[in-house]
Amino acid sequence: MAGIDEKNNCANLGGIRKIQLISLENIISLGKPRAGIISDIELDSKRNKFNVAFFTKTAQHRENDKRGEQGKIYRQRLTFTMRGNPLELRNWIEKYSEHWFLAVYKDSNGASKLIGNLENPLTFSTDYDSKKKPTDPSETDFEFTCETLLPCPHVDANFLASITRIFDKTFNPTFN
Repeated sequence: MAGIDEKNNCANLGGIRKIQLISLENIISLGKPRAGIISDIELDSKRNKFNVAFFTKTAQHRENDKRGEQGKIYRQRLTFTMRGNPLELRNWIEKYSEHWFLAVYKDSNGASKLIGNLENPLTFSTDYDSKKKPTDPSETDFEFTCETLLPCPHVDANFLASITRIFDKTFNPTFN
């Protein structure tokens, strides 16, 4: 069966289908993960939250662990590419460059994870490439990073319901 690791009986498809960014100033409360799953989040519905319209097959989450003074540290890295560099995108980058974020993503297996936490939120950087050929579209690469003391937890249906009902903006070049 395609996409299933039969030895471990688990799905192993790569890729991210959906990303939601939550500005840290948006979060009223965030529960603690239990057994690697987080259920509770309360958000201020009047603050900025964004669904990310990234270029297909460019989003990736990497989690690397290393030993530190406090034990194991997990370096979190979420990357994706957006086509172009229109004024709306440049304005968004400038406006939110000093903000901290949490990110929720859904992978190709249907699992959703939370990246970052209140103590260790994500910061971001961008890299614009105008491309050399006039036929190649320009691109803006985004990288959101943080270091955490625990691996990224999965989020359950309660958590997803709490964030999904108040997402009202899509982060893409036209901000539809």
